[in-house]
Amino acid sequence: MRALIPQAPILMLRFILSLLFAAVLFGAPLLGQETAIAKTPAQEIAAGIAGLQDKYFEFDLAIKAEGENTGFQGASGHIIWGGTRHFSIEFSGSAITDLGEEEQSFKVVADGKDIYMESEEGVMKVNLDVLEELQPQLLTQISKEGLGIEADEDSGEEGPDFEAVLAAGLAQHTITALPSPVGANDRRFFIILDLETDEEFGEDEADAAPEIMVAFGIDHWLPTLVTVDAGEGKGTEISASSIRFPEEFAEGTFSYSPPEGAQVQDFTPMLKIMAMQMGGQPDDEDELEF
Repeated sequence: MRALIPQAPILMLRFILSLLFAAVLFGAPLLGQETAIAKTPAQEIAAGIAGLQDKYFEFDLAIKAEGENTGFQGASGHIIWGGTRHFSIEFSGSAITDLGEEEQSFKVVADGKDIYMESEEGVMKVNLDVLEELQPQLLTQISKEGLGIEADEDSGEEGPDFEAVLAAGLAQHTITALPSPVGANDRRFFIILDLETDEEFGEDEADAAPEIMVAFGIDHWLPTLVTVDAGEGKGTEISASSIRFPEEFAEGTFSYSPPEGAQVQDFTPMLKIMAMQMGGQPDDEDELEF
């Protein structure tokens, strides 16, 4: 891994969009209905994660890698979730590069109006109202990328909801429930990825699918521990601690001010262009002003 932070603006945009997709999808109106009792591990996990939509939560996160030539040394961060329009994600870590060990960090903050991403390369923002307007197109695009979820034309739904998309994605892989170790107050699942359904992996890698263990809290569906065994002594561990579910956050928790002298780039117009391309709409780039 060369670095924790994307090295080009377009990669930065793709990175933040993946976060934005999750944020918007958590708040999709279709999730307001009660979920039936899940019968499979994929449905159970999807229903549990979707149920976090109405909760506020906060936790610390630690990531460490094992094995030679990983480059990535580890990272730690703090996440605060106050809804789809108010959240904060901060990470810092180190990576081994050609120049030696480098400390890197990034921050993502949604203040209710815009989402900001701050890194060593600068600050970018995306307007939340525009993101919500483009939500149907983004959901449709996600559903087309191998998840096989389509809207029911007779149901009146505009597209797949987050829970259905997540359940279908998880169902592509082998998931089994595991007994928790003595003293562990959690529930665990073992996941073997089916890399043949993922075009990002080549044929050589498909023979060595990583094995993943995910532990969720016994009374909530926030992952408390994720371990990834990639074989040959290589792996990654992600752990959450100091988890709490407050009724509210202090005023100013999600306020954001860019560092002194930092230039803020507005990527909202580029997001519109990408959404047009996803939906196969005519190219209206000339009508968009940067």
